Amino acid sequence: MESPECFAIQDVPGKGKGLVATKTILRGDRILAEAPAIIVQDFLDGSATADEVTNKVLRKVDSLTPDETAMYFSLANAKPEHGAWGIFTTNALPYGPGELDCCIFKNSSRLLHSCAKNAHHHWNVALQKLTVHAIEDIPVGQEITINYCDVRQSRIERQFELFDKFRFECTCRLCSLTEQRLDESDERLELAFKFHLLSVNDTEKHTVSFLRSLHAARAYMDLLRQEGLFDVFSMSIYSNALSITRRNMDDVKRSMFFADASFHNRKFLLGEDSLETEKAKDDLEALAQEGGWGSSLQWRMSDAYQAEHAERDFQSFEDWLFKMEKKTGEAEGTTSLDDDRTFPAFNHMAIDKEASPDFFQRGKPCRDWCVFGEIMFIGKNTLILQDKDGSHMPVTPIPGDVHWRSIEGLRVGGTAAMLYASLEPASDKIRFKRVLDVSYTISVQDLKHIEACISCNKRRHDGF
Repeated sequence: MESPECFAIQDVPGKGKGLVATKTILRGDRILAEAPAIIVQDFLDGSATADEVTNKVLRKVDSLTPDETAMYFSLANAKPEHGAWGIFTTNALPYGPGELDCCIFKNSSRLLHSCAKNAHHHWNVALQKLTVHAIEDIPVGQEITINYCDVRQSRIERQFELFDKFRFECTCRLCSLTEQRLDESDERLELAFKFHLLSVNDTEKHTVSFLRSLHAARAYMDLLRQEGLFDVFSMSIYSNALSITRRNMDDVKRSMFFADASFHNRKFLLGEDSLETEKAKDDLEALAQEGGWGSSLQWRMSDAYQAEHAERDFQSFEDWLFKMEKKTGEAEGTTSLDDDRTFPAFNHMAIDKEASPDFFQRGKPCRDWCVFGEIMFIGKNTLILQDKDGSHMPVTPIPGDVHWRSIEGLRVGGTAAMLYASLEPASDKIRFKRVLDVSYTISVQDLKHIEACISCNKRRHDGF
């Protein structure tokens, strides 16, 4: 809902003038919807030189009315040596389709920064206005804040960027942490960004399997929750997860949950009247029709929706939603060869230490995994392996690796086991820390068959 006249421009100690709540603003309330006061088109499209953009801004300022000029020069200037240009770069916000244009707003340009912001701004194409929504309850007297930088980086990186561009030092709750709590926060935020890149398959290293992308999205979400930043990025997380499930999985039920969350988070952050929210609603209703649930409202009241929540607590429900369930063996502590987390197929493997936070953290394995491959070909210092899914991959040792086991004694049709194996960046070869001391003289499929027989016999004889 919209919350009219809920703020005033006031002095904020140590920060200049900002927007301050004059009444309690509830989570999800629209704080304002504002048309631009001064527009500079194509500011961020890269088609003009720096001098051309500067001159465009200065010409625009020269054409302002007296009232507009007074408003403009009352704004903060992080770089006063640059005059009117400095004011524009300090206060301009992107707007329009693709957000390639920049403009000055009478009120929104006074929104202050916090790495733990309490409001979200967005250009509403349908309204042709910038909208600002509260992402948490904002009490009377509290400043209304947005992000001036990407907060998924360490404090020192955030502080450097903010001072370089805006000449101030942030003192928000994240930047005020000290010692161990600061180190832990920095590590979570940097790790969250790596999981984000993995979840959107944007590592530029290797194609990531959809299952790893989905698991990375869950890890990304958990890290943001620990930092109190989940709401800020929830919209993109659910939208990306929906894209993954629709593109790679014949699973309408999971897609429905992601579509439902994507729609409601867009409604929460952008407003019901945004084109993005309307599209998300259309996608949800199309999925509901596909699944035979009628409208989106009927879906939320359906037996499938209610049963899924009734049978699982929140944690286990999200484990199911993001396909995190672990396939375990019958005996406690054992894991099935079908479990891709512990025994990944080739296309579920780590890429390298930096691009695979689900396998490596701080440059070291963060958990145990082992890759099995049936030996299809043996050459000099090279093996061609086939994984449990039937995919083929060459295996080469890391130069000088003392753990490379001699291929003598291995035979075609046997199985090689590789601990902490990873794919070589920008290639289709496997790199690994070591081949286990014991190899198997039977194929991967035979190993799986033996495992299935053992599991069946355990059930039949009560575990004996």
